[in-house]
Amino acid sequence: MLKHIRFITIKKLFNFLLLFSIAFFFSKGVASEKSIAVIKINSKNYVSLEEMIKTFSIEHSFDPVFQKGRLYSKSHFMVYKTG
Repeated sequence: MLKHIRFITIKKLFNFLLLFSIAFFFSKGVASEKSIAVIKINSKNYVSLEEMIKTFSIEHSFDPVFQKGRLYSKSHFMVYKTG
């Protein structure tokens, strides 16, 4: 009986360590070290839309008639207007 309990404890510890290491490696992949430059114009901070799209591989569309655009990332989207 003691060997059986010891085996279950070791197996649970092994499973925990395996899951923890997998989660650790995947979290390192998600937290990438991408960065974009912040431009200061008239004491206001701006970020280039083109640089953000290229750096983070964001899909986008733009309607030139209404001057509105959309940014798509997975199941999320953001709408913006020029001017």
